[in-house]
Amino acid sequence: MTWNAVSEFREEAGGLVPYVWVNGTLRPVGWAPLPGSQVAFLAMVETIGLFQGPRAGCGKSEALVADFLQDVGVLGAEHKGLLIRRTYPELEDIKSVAAKIIPRVFQSANYNETTSTWTFGNGATLKFRPFLDASEWDRFHGRNVTWVGIDELATYKTLEPMQMLLSILRSSHPLARPRLRACTNTWGAGRDAILEY
Repeated sequence: MTWNAVSEFREEAGGLVPYVWVNGTLRPVGWAPLPGSQVAFLAMVETIGLFQGPRAGCGKSEALVADFLQDVGVLGAEHKGLLIRRTYPELEDIKSVAAKIIPRVFQSANYNETTSTWTFGNGATLKFRPFLDASEWDRFHGRNVTWVGIDELATYKTLEPMQMLLSILRSSHPLARPRLRACTNTWGAGRDAILEY
């Protein structure tokens, strides 16, 4: 999936609907990236990517979810995503963002609250999991995922959890482009570790 940037928003049915240019026609869509930083983040080809910005307003979390969605129609059931934060309560914000975007883009996607997992019509999955620190690595070791997302990377004191997660980023699918994406605001316990990296 490739994303066309938002050209304009229109108020419809009590909400704002993004419109994008598709083959010379301005059309409504379920979600589209804002020109600039969201478009740049979604276009990255590097294995590791970071979207850093202010606490609110630039759409870091939306872009993080959208980055996973790019390969839902490409890899089928081979596309397995893992979206993490330090604790379950911290996952609530990103789960809300996903619940707003995913049904608009993939109407057949289903969310299982018990397992905190989105399952798509072609078998792709996006799981939300807490990962407090390196002491919890055994819960992740040995998995195979094509995509890892870390929301609020600077809440980690070190980048050790991120580096550990890189080891489960793999796929034998010929079209897979395994990647780790993170977003964070400009302040947190791991700010200096991120800057050094």
